[in-house]
Amino acid sequence: VATPTSSSAATSTRAADHLQAQRLPDALRGAANLSRRAGGLLLDGVEASGQLTMEAGTRIAADAGAKIKLSANADLRVDGQIDAAAGQVTLALDGRGSAATPANVTGFAGVFEVGSAAKIDVSGTSLVVPTVDGTRQGRVLDAGNIVLSVTDALSGARQTPVHVAAGAQLLANGAQD
Repeated sequence: VATPTSSSAATSTRAADHLQAQRLPDALRGAANLSRRAGGLLLDGVEASGQLTMEAGTRIAADAGAKIKLSANADLRVDGQIDAAAGQVTLALDGRGSAATPANVTGFAGVFEVGSAAKIDVSGTSLVVPTVDGTRQGRVLDAGNIVLSVTDALSGARQTPVHVAAGAQLLANGAQD
């Protein structure tokens, strides 16, 4: 944001000396999406690789409406917190096996665990636009969605369990203000 001295600053001065950092209100920011994938390899006769772990105490905090996707080839373990109000969170095991089971086992795509400390929140929210007269204007956004998926075109993944531990929180509540 420009400061009162910005317009009279000499061209040789640092911009940082005449600008001030400011966070825009939620209603005026666009969401940034995030996608992380642990690919890994599968070679003949070798166990698959590609592990993605989000440990307890870690957090992804996204703006309203963001799309967050975490995927892995072999092992996906989530025990942290993901906040994406009115957004979409996808956790996907989309590979060809795990070190826990040989790669040639049909119907098994790997290990998929949502731990007891995990909290995934896509609850609805209100985005209020600041006004000069103090009235509240803006939008109310519905809850988003949480997708837990296992896919594997080669083995069918039909025997791969998705473990959601007791205590894990998957939240898609309505908007509250």
